[in-house]
Amino acid sequence: MSAAELKILWAIHNALSYPALDVFFKGVTFLANSGRIWIAVCIVLIAFPKTRRAGIQVAISLSLASILANLVIKPFFGRARPYEIAHYVTIIPHPPGRSFPSGHTVAAFSCAWLIFRLFHRDHPRLSAAALIFAGIVAFSRLYLFVHFPSDVLAGAGFGILVAEGVFQMGRYWPEKHSRLP
Repeated sequence: MSAAELKILWAIHNALSYPALDVFFKGVTFLANSGRIWIAVCIVLIAFPKTRRAGIQVAISLSLASILANLVIKPFFGRARPYEIAHYVTIIPHPPGRSFPSGHTVAAFSCAWLIFRLFHRDHPRLSAAALIFAGIVAFSRLYLFVHFPSDVLAGAGFGILVAEGVFQMGRYWPEKHSRLP
């Protein structure tokens, strides 16, 4: 599987490698490092009483998905990163940890999917923007040659799974007289 996936990465590199895109995707990955953009979203949502409940749910989803992906799944699979196998010189510092699944993608989709589920009726553009940004984060990991396509697909799927679980559990939290602030 790695050989076929490396071909995909090389195809992306050969078709899209361009200095302006290098800067763009480095910036996107930087924003998503350690979940910083998603933590900021949680803080903003929690800051306002009307969205506090949603912010807490997104924070739970982000925390749960990231802990499981980075501390349980990655060590279990121990997959090498594509730049290690292909002896590719990356344009970003080598990320810590193993490759499967993509932690950036897990974090992005655990938040974006929950934002979509919580806000798609009242704020469809915001919801779509969150999912599009998550997709761009995921693609940045391929563009930067630090994850295989299956790492990104598994990361998106796992993030969505955790977010959907948190969404479903949140449906049972009482609206009135909730212990949530």
